[in-house]
Amino acid sequence: MAPSKKIKIADLKANLSRYLRDIKAGQSITVVDRNSPIALLIPLGTPNEEMLSVRAPIADPKKLGNIRSPLKKRKNFSSLDILAELRGDK
Repeated sequence: MAPSKKIKIADLKANLSRYLRDIKAGQSITVVDRNSPIALLIPLGTPNEEMLSVRAPIADPKKLGNIRSPLKKRKNFSSLDILAELRGDK
């Protein structure tokens, strides 16, 4: 796939048909709001590395406090045991 083209929201609104033709032809488009990316428009059925990557914020351990896992520590357990424990069945 070709590199993503960056466009502003107003430009997308004014030229939507043109950009949809570009997307249909295989071009991806990054929509930006004040130079900050807010959306990625790609052709349907196109695998895209950006879609497959997950970007999660990094938590600050100092702000998390004392968080414990709800699961008891044990060696032998099944996925049903874990689910029941998370639901509070056990």
